[in-house]
Amino acid sequence: MAGLGRIYWQRTGLRGLAVLAAAWLAAGLLGTGGSLAVLAGEAASGRPGPDGPGRLLGPAAAIVLPGLLLGLAGAAALIQRSQDRLRRDPRRQFSREQLREGLDRAGGTCELEAAYRRRCARAAAHGIHFLPWSCGGSTTMENFVAACSRHRRLWKFGLPSPAVRRRLEERRRGYFPAGVPVAAGERNPVSGRAPAWLSG
Repeated sequence: MAGLGRIYWQRTGLRGLAVLAAAWLAAGLLGTGGSLAVLAGEAASGRPGPDGPGRLLGPAAAIVLPGLLLGLAGAAALIQRSQDRLRRDPRRQFSREQLREGLDRAGGTCELEAAYRRRCARAAAHGIHFLPWSCGGSTTMENFVAACSRHRRLWKFGLPSPAVRRRLEERRRGYFPAGVPVAAGERNPVSGRAPAWLSG
């Protein structure tokens, strides 16, 4: 899946931007709060400072830009979630035939990583979506990964990085039957009547 790296880095960058903007906004709000307290004290004493209310312009400006960035990050996240919903496979669970085929090609062992980036040694009893179903991952053998119970619980909380995908495909070359593609990850196209700006 050629677009996995782009999807991963877009979402990672967006989360980082939101965290930075929130921290910047919090710092700006704290600074503005301090300026307001000074102005209130001056007003109560009857001795306003030389700059008066003009001193608020600097801290207030420090709130506007991070607030805009945070709003843009939130809007982008909403667009992503809308797009993901339009990509979701109508069938969420793998069929019994798919599960049997996927466990057989994995040799009955979990395909995901344990410590030191080595393959997990636990027995596989589940089939999970390599690219999560919630992110538009398809319910096909191209997106099937054999998993133990522990990895089944953990996997749904994250989007796999390109490095994780590359290592999985390298491991698969050692145990997949001859002629079976080792590529991991498949994403559905946008379904329904989506606006053009959501189809990317």
